[in-house]
Amino acid sequence: MSEVGLDYASLAMRRPSELSGGQRQRVAIARALITNPEFVVLDEPTSALDASTQAQVLNLLIDLQARHNLTYLLITHNIAVARYMSDYMMIMYMGKILEAGETTVILKEPQHPYTQALIESIPDINKAELKPPTGEVGSLVNPPKGCRFYPRCPFRMDICREREPPIIEVQKGIRVACWLYIKK
Repeated sequence: MSEVGLDYASLAMRRPSELSGGQRQRVAIARALITNPEFVVLDEPTSALDASTQAQVLNLLIDLQARHNLTYLLITHNIAVARYMSDYMMIMYMGKILEAGETTVILKEPQHPYTQALIESIPDINKAELKPPTGEVGSLVNPPKGCRFYPRCPFRMDICREREPPIIEVQKGIRVACWLYIKK
């Protein structure tokens, strides 16, 4: 408990509902580390936390990663968290990997139209307006036949509706599943 910044004596008799969100998250991290794992899955580790608590938890996770030589699989919708925490990322849409590679490269030069749309939707003080992806979100129960992003893609072609694109390397270390990069 002390390793994640909690005092056991002050928390031992408290119910989970009596803990703050940050304290609950630290308890969850302590529980994950108790077995001395090499690999930890972090599923939205900072959701529902305020910005300062998010920063504290992320810094704690990075410190623990270095101290225990941990490998993390980070699952998040927050691109800023992914940028801060990851070396390698995969962008998924409706259960399919659309782009994969080094985080810094993907965020600097996104190749897939969905990745581009995600990055355009990140709030930035230098942007006058956010541009979220447009179009109809597909059904997970009955996904589109071809590319899952087809209904929302500004560059869609007929082949996108018919066939799912294979994932190919488009530049060193960057793989993309998009018909824009495949010679037909």
